[in-house]
Formats: sequence, C-alpha cells, structure tokens
Amino acid sequence: MTCGGNVQDESNSTQIRPTAVVAAIYDEIKQMLVEAARHSRGHRIELRCRSVACAIELISDLRSGIRSDAADPWSRQTDALLRTIIGKLPLVDARNDADLAEQLAELIEPLRQAWRALDDKAALSLDLAAARPGRHAGLAAGLAAAD
Repeated sequence: MTCGGNVQDESNSTQIRPTAVVAAIYDEIKQMLVEAARHSRGHRIELRCRSVACAIELISDLRSGIRSDAADPWSRQTDALLRTIIGKLPLVDARNDADLAEQLAELIEPLRQAWRALDDKAALSLDLAAARPGRHAGLAAGLAAAD
C-alpha cells in the first residue's frame, strides 16, 4: 500500500487537470477509509494504522489548499468537514472501530462525487477544445488578410 499512489498515477498524464488531481486525492482518501474498516474487522492493526495515517496525510494535503477564513461557505464547510474527519480518525485506531471508518468514508463520498463530476466536465471541455483546433485559425487568417 502506498499513500497517494492513485494521485501519482493521475498526475503522470500528459495534460494535468487540477480537478483530476483533487478528484484522485478524494478517491484515495475514500479507499484508505474503506481499507481501514476492512483491516479493523480483520484485526490487522499495522495495516489499519497505515490506512488511517495515509487518510490523515491526504486530508491534510487537501486542507492546505483551502482557506478556512475564506468568505465563501463552500470553503468554510469543506474545511470544517475535513477537520472533523481528521479529528475522528485517531478513534478508528484507538477503538479498532470499523463502523466509524465506514461512516467517515460515507462523509467523504459527496465531496468525492462532486470533484469527479467537476473533473468530467473539465475533461469534456478540453476534449471539445481539442476537437476544434482550427476554430480560431480562420479568425487569425481573416485578421492577417485585413492587414
């Protein structure tokens, strides 16, 4: 298990979309929370601890990009949710609490889905722009002919 492995895979593409990176981080957090629950049920303490530590690290990375003092409610609420999850993750370890890990995975899911949907739209926009490379070429040729 590597922390952030999916994120690294996502960022190796030739055209990196910031939305893809954030979506991949949310995917990885969700995976780590699900794995923490599985390892808790299997009493695999070391693996559970690694999953929890990785989730904390990834959430901390996300939080570093959010201004908690921002005026917009989305930033404040997202930061508060991520802060709450980080605060509860040590309990997964201390109590070997698979149910709590699953609840935290459910809390992260709407954000994960939102970032995946946003990334899908960003990818579609890039695909449409790439499909019409000559769109501005006609304008440039017209401007050159006018000179």
